[in-house]
Amino acid sequence: TGVLSSVTIMCGVLNVVLLFIFIELWGLLGVAWAYSVSKLFQWLLTWFYANKKVPMPWLRAIVT
Repeated sequence: TGVLSSVTIMCGVLNVVLLFIFIELWGLLGVAWAYSVSKLFQWLLTWFYANKKVPMPWLRAIVT
């Protein structure tokens, strides 16, 4: 759970950084993009660390 907490905090910081950048470029649409990108990273990192801890059985069928 410590790793997942770190992932959540890191993605929150990423969201704030992207907000400053994307709002300047695209306004309100930049807010949506910043949120979407940070949530995508959060999902990918959470999936990666969860899969390391508890291997997903359906992925073995795809790889082998």
